[in-house]
Amino acid sequence: MAHGALPFAETVRLDRPAYVDPTVRMFGDIAAGEGCSFWPYAVIRSEARGVRIGRFCNIQDHAMIHVGATGPTVIGDYCSITPQASREPASPVARVASSGGGSW
Repeated sequence: MAHGALPFAETVRLDRPAYVDPTVRMFGDIAAGEGCSFWPYAVIRSEARGVRIGRFCNIQDHAMIHVGATGPTVIGDYCSITPQASREPASPVARVASSGGGSW
């Protein structure tokens, strides 16, 4: 379906997610590794480039991940994107990282 809610469009690829809350929205070319969890009201949006999320990541409540015009957004393995964080494609997030609320 193209509306971004479960079930997601074929362009959204999740490898055995640990949890996906029914309020999560995903649009566009998105791939997430094994064991990721997506918590209430998280939004992942890919208009022009892809979003890649590593294995065992935790995308928490109200987090927003999206891409810009210059490149993809890449989040490494074992990362936590904490509540109300907003991620744009300035630089990749390293493995085993945590990002705080608000823009980062």
